[in-house]
Parts: sequence; C-alpha cells; structure tokens
Amino acid sequence: MQTSLHIWIDGRRHVLRTLNDAVVLVRGIQHPLTEYCELLVDQIEAAASPDLQARAWRAITTWIEAVRATAPGVMLHAA
Repeated sequence: MQTSLHIWIDGRRHVLRTLNDAVVLVRGIQHPLTEYCELLVDQIEAAASPDLQARAWRAITTWIEAVRATAPGVMLHAA
C-alpha cells in the first residue's frame, strides 16, 4: 500500500501521508479538473477497508497524473 506521495505543484512540495491529506490537496488544486473531483473525494472518504483504501490511493495517483498531463508545473513522485 502507498505510504506517501510527494507532489510538486508550482515549485511547492505537498506530502500526502493519509487519505485525508489527499482530499485537502484534491480540493485545493487550482485546475479545471477540480470541478469534477467530487466523485473522487467521495471514493476517498468512503474507503474503510484496506482494499478500498488501496483503490483510493490508485485513484488519487491517476487523478494527479491527469492534472499533471494538462498543467505544466505539476510533478508526482511516489515514495
């Protein structure tokens, strides 16, 4: 399972250690894709079992990769 994600946005590093950290970041990114992130946030917040938590982490990384692909200055590094 993912232990942390290190994400650089506009030269600033964000470290996601928990799913709650991910929710804060997803809601806080200034990008057109955030308009469509509520289903992602719902999935993250509903992830109670280890399997669902693993799926939530995969969904977060996929979403961030989509943001990175459409916005310069966003880099993702999983640690």
